[in-house]
Amino acid sequence: MTHSIRPVAIVTGGWRGIGFGVAKALAGAGYDVAIAGLGAPNGASEALGELRQSSAKINYYESDLANLDRHSATVAH
Repeated sequence: MTHSIRPVAIVTGGWRGIGFGVAKALAGAGYDVAIAGLGAPNGASEALGELRQSSAKINYYESDLANLDRHSATVAH
């Protein structure tokens, strides 16, 4: 049995602006996308819902990029 492994990209702030555009392009190119950010605003669920319409796996992780101790916890997921 063979398993195909999809590449995974971590995009910070992927629920708005440039980050959203990057996340959408990566999802369309066959990547699963981990959206990392701190305190996503209410509009994030709409953006994440749009991204989840692709065949990509999309997950949101609350992560403070200024806190190095939390980086490994985000990547471990």
